[in-house]
Amino acid sequence: MYRMPETAEMANSEIYSPENLESGQSPLSGKTFAALGSSITYGFGSKETAFVEMIAKTDSCTFIKQAISGMTLAYDPQRPETHPEGSYVRQLLDRIDPAMKIDGFVVQLSTNDAQKGIEKGVITGSFNSQDQDPSTITGAMEFILAYIRETWNCPVVFYINAYLDRSYIEHFALTHPEFPVDIEQACHDLLDNYEEMIRILYELSKKWNFEIADLWNNEEIQNASFEVKDLLMNDVIHPRRAGYLFWYVPEIRKALIRALAKQE
Repeated sequence: MYRMPETAEMANSEIYSPENLESGQSPLSGKTFAALGSSITYGFGSKETAFVEMIAKTDSCTFIKQAISGMTLAYDPQRPETHPEGSYVRQLLDRIDPAMKIDGFVVQLSTNDAQKGIEKGVITGSFNSQDQDPSTITGAMEFILAYIRETWNCPVVFYINAYLDRSYIEHFALTHPEFPVDIEQACHDLLDNYEEMIRILYELSKKWNFEIADLWNNEEIQNASFEVKDLLMNDVIHPRRAGYLFWYVPEIRKALIRALAKQE
């Protein structure tokens, strides 16, 4: 229905803005969702347009976007790198009205925690938000899940970033000398650490029974050529508008529909 961009500039053009997408009806129509995250949810590489605005248009639903670039899942007032004012935990507690009617949440699995060396933490035996440790990655995710359940009792979808490997990090560094990249550090943070977070997320899904929109283990994205990635991605992490439309929107949309079906 939508054609692939021919240039990187075209990938972020008005062709892929929400206003120019077709709208229709789906199981998401008429419902209100909240999206909690950082730069990918915000739309850092796509003129502040992300999957949020796109799904709202294509599926005739409402999205509340609560996202601040650079933020971490974890919150530790003793560690400034966890952004006490804007971590996912603080955004959830301070910036989303608990009295608001929300039918579902979409939460980003942040690479910022992986890059900042936040402690992984452990999965608890409790479903109570007060028993979780939001200063760790696992504890922050469990706190978010527990607080959403206690406050709105609605479905949750976590989404995992688009697949990335060492070869594309090296390719991007070679073709974008204006963005100096420490290859070894980037691979440690964005591959090793992030893959451990993905493992933890899947373990948590067994306990909490939430849906995952997994763009990391997505064959289409894994097999995409450098040429396609260079068109759809603004950098190794952030999509352009077309990247959201072709990769993020379908997976997050399907996961939301699955999550809603579980509650019926």
